[in-house]
Amino acid sequence: MPTSGVSARCDIAETRRALSLILEPGQVAELRVLNTRRGTVSGYFDDFEKLALAAATWSGKVPGVYLTLNPVNADLLARAHNRVREFARETTSDVDILARRWLPLDFDAVRPAGISSTDAEHIAALDKAQECRGYLRAEGWPDPILADSGNGGHLLYGVALPKDDASRRVIASCLKALAFRFDDQAVHVDQGNFNAARIWKLYGTAVCKGDSLPKRPHRLARILDAPTLEPVLHLQLEALAATVPAPPPPLRSPRGGYGQPLDLDAFIARHNIDVAFEKTWNGARCLVLRVCPFSQDHNDRSAVSIQWPGGALAFRCHHNGCIGKGWPELRQLLEPGAIPHERPKGAAFKRGGRVYLPRVEVTL
Repeated sequence: MPTSGVSARCDIAETRRALSLILEPGQVAELRVLNTRRGTVSGYFDDFEKLALAAATWSGKVPGVYLTLNPVNADLLARAHNRVREFARETTSDVDILARRWLPLDFDAVRPAGISSTDAEHIAALDKAQECRGYLRAEGWPDPILADSGNGGHLLYGVALPKDDASRRVIASCLKALAFRFDDQAVHVDQGNFNAARIWKLYGTAVCKGDSLPKRPHRLARILDAPTLEPVLHLQLEALAATVPAPPPPLRSPRGGYGQPLDLDAFIARHNIDVAFEKTWNGARCLVLRVCPFSQDHNDRSAVSIQWPGGALAFRCHHNGCIGKGWPELRQLLEPGAIPHERPKGAAFKRGGRVYLPRVEVTL
C-alpha cells in the first residue's frame, strides 16, 4: 500500500532489489540526477552495488533520482566509470541504447507542476495502473512489475525489441492507445515514454517535488508487485497499437462530411446519451459514454465519441462486439437515413440541375 510520507531518505535494500529486477547482469546503466545545485549529475555503472550507494547519496536532496531502463553501450563507461560526475554535459541518447527491454507505463495524477500528489490523487493513479494491468491481463498479456512512483503508479512490461524506428513507432502507439482508453480528469498516461533512452524513477529513492506538506507529502518510490516476468509478444504490442483511433483524412471543403457540420452536443442531448466525462486526447475532444449505444452490456465506459480539431467525428467502443462500428454506424443507429448512401461507382449523378455521366475509359 502507498505510504503517506517519507520516513527515511532512502531504502537502499529496495534500490538493490529494483536493480536486480530491472537490469540484466553485466548491463551498463546510467544513473542521472536532475536539477541539482551542481547541474545534472550523471554516471555509468556496471557495478550495481556502487550504483545503489551513489543513488542513496543523492536521494532526498533532489526532486528525483533516475535510471536508464534499456541496456546502454558499454563504451559510455569511459564518461564516468562506476561513479557520478557533476555538471555533466553528455548523457545517454537513443543512439547509445543497444536494444529495448521495457515498455514503461506511467500513470500520473493530474495536478499543478512541481508539487507532490495528495494521498487521494496518489491512490487514484495507483488504482488506474491496476485497472490497466487487469485490462491487459484479460487481453492475454503477462503481468508486469507494478510500482509506486511516489506520486502515481508505474507498470513495467518486459519486451524483446530491437532499437529501430519500427519499435519506436509501436511503443509510441501503445502509449497513445492506453492514454485514449485510461486518461480521465484525475489521471493521465504519460505518452512521452517512447524513446529508447528514457530515464525512469529509481525505486527505493525519495520523490521530492516541491515542499513536503501534510497534504502533499514526499514519498519513497517502491515496487509493489514483481511477478516472474515474461516478455510481451510483438503481435500483442501491434494489436494494442492498432486500437489508436485514426485521424480523419483531410476534408475537401470546409463543409465536409455529410452536408452541414453536425452539432455534437445537440446530437448527444437529442438522443439522451449519458456522458460520463469529457477529456482531451491528442488535440481531439473525447466524450466518454457510460453505456455504449450499441449494447447495454458495454457499461464500463468503453465507448467514446471523438471530435477532431477540424470538426470531423468518430466513434469507438473497445469491446470486440463493436469492432467496425464507427461514427457512420452510430449515426445510422440513432438517426436512420440521416447519412445518404454512397453513389455506386460508375453511376450518373445530378448536381446543380445538371446531370453528370460517368467517365469512360477506352483502351485502343
